[in-house]
Amino acid sequence: MSKSKKIFPNKWKAFADIPSDKYEPFPYDLFMDMKECWEIRRSHVCVIREVTPKGKIKEHSYKMIHAAKNKVNKLMANEQEFTVMTYDAIHQINPDDLFHEDY
Repeated sequence: MSKSKKIFPNKWKAFADIPSDKYEPFPYDLFMDMKECWEIRRSHVCVIREVTPKGKIKEHSYKMIHAAKNKVNKLMANEQEFTVMTYDAIHQINPDDLFHEDY
């Protein structure tokens, strides 16, 4: 049995290799206006996107609130940057901005 060719191949690598200065800046207020287009399935509580120490982004979706809280606690303990998206809000959290050693 031969493998069928994808109609729309995934070309993420081509986009990932483009330097960030080649992209047009996207204003925050416009992003917040467009968040109305963001929709999470009714079966899910939230989506969490974490930035790994290597700079990669991993996305996790949660149906149970306790599982999402456990993930947030783990990310805070590891001092990783992450974004939490619920049906009505988007919060970007960077532990470096929350905790300072000079307090």
